[in-house]
Amino acid sequence: MTWQATFTCVVFLITLILLVLAKVPMVILGAAIPAVLAIAGVIDPKEAYSDFGNTTVVFFMGLVVVGEAFSKTGLGIPRRKNHRTPRKDGKRV
Repeated sequence: MTWQATFTCVVFLITLILLVLAKVPMVILGAAIPAVLAIAGVIDPKEAYSDFGNTTVVFFMGLVVVGEAFSKTGLGIPRRKNHRTPRKDGKRV
């Protein structure tokens, strides 16, 4: 395995650990990975952020924003007709 492949695997494992531990916001982590790979010489600096302009990537970024908005406003929680909220004492309202 070349040093580029080894370095990329290490960056990938560090990324997974940081995502699981939620120590770094996903947006910052996602923007930092191409920069780290470009600085290390694994990828060409001109190509590091070229895929962020791809329409598919922009579409999925938009979906993430809409999904986050649904979660924040409560629209993302499915509601049932006969849904009753439990009280603190365990009885249904």
